[in-house]
Amino acid sequence: MVHLSSLGQQTSFGAHASSRRRLAAGTVTVLCLFLFLQLFLPQSDALVPSTSNWRGSVPSDNHWQVPRHKYAFATFLAAPAEELESDDDDRYYVMSRMMAYQVLHDPLTRTREAYPFVVLVSEDVRQSKRERLARDGAVVVPVKRITSDWLKTKNPKWRDMLSKLRLFELTQYDKVAYFDSDTVIVQNLDEIFNDEAAVVTPNLGNPKEAPEDEGKQPSQYIFAGNAGAGGFDHAWPPPPNRKNLNGGCFVYKPSQDMFDYYMRVVNIKDRFEIKYMEQNLLAYVHRREGNMPWKQIHYKWNTNWATFNDTLRGVASLHTKFWENEHDPQLRDICMRSRWQMEGYWNRADLDGA
Repeated sequence: MVHLSSLGQQTSFGAHASSRRRLAAGTVTVLCLFLFLQLFLPQSDALVPSTSNWRGSVPSDNHWQVPRHKYAFATFLAAPAEELESDDDDRYYVMSRMMAYQVLHDPLTRTREAYPFVVLVSEDVRQSKRERLARDGAVVVPVKRITSDWLKTKNPKWRDMLSKLRLFELTQYDKVAYFDSDTVIVQNLDEIFNDEAAVVTPNLGNPKEAPEDEGKQPSQYIFAGNAGAGGFDHAWPPPPNRKNLNGGCFVYKPSQDMFDYYMRVVNIKDRFEIKYMEQNLLAYVHRREGNMPWKQIHYKWNTNWATFNDTLRGVASLHTKFWENEHDPQLRDICMRSRWQMEGYWNRADLDGA
């Protein structure tokens, strides 16, 4: 016969033992999950910006201390032609913030691979803008102005355009996808790095396409660009073999050799047309008949002369300005919604962190 007191002691002992087993199993599960997250999920340097990315001057050798990663997204921000009272009056700055939000934070468009978002800023960009972009998660890289005696522009808006070429000094990365700051992203862009045009390509080595005054050409390169659409009524799909390179979107391999080659070309008077300086230099160096011809990325990644119809066609990014879309109210609404989402996200985050 089993006494009730003895049965109660056995039941209590069994319950405690079962509880301890469940606790132990739970602890093991949590530890395994933690180790999985640490070992197998990508870690993002870009989402934890360091103030060292933008404080101080650029080192003389131009090797910036930016987070290392295989690939990166990038844009370029120059100061406005005239001083503006508020940072938010600088519309290109606002669009740079919009792009940072879309690449790093927007649930629909953000990188799934934790790719950094790099913003090159010209010498005159306010410190307050640099700090805000860093808080937004961008890797902010100050760059020195590139000039040449024969390249003069009457429009101060274009005085820093050649400085965009310093993108090619970001040799910490294997590939970079560049977008002009007036770009609105509407789909995830991670796969652009795997585009069949964005591959290392050997120099063709034709001596007739290697002028002696330009010096030695790089032995290999990546330059996957995009042709201009030509107008709001552009054909779809775009016609093949378009030759009019647009400098607002391209995937490239950073290379000091390539940057040095660009600088030699920059200093040769009349080697390329002065209008749209950096775009025409890139179009010259990577001309289709030359030794380093540019390749066309898939047209789904980006278009200029953007319209709302392009979003229906599945285009992932739109080269457009939120303040110049009166021709297309639906496109204007997409652009303004992107701005409001960015501002709402950071207004809430800033309040929560206050």
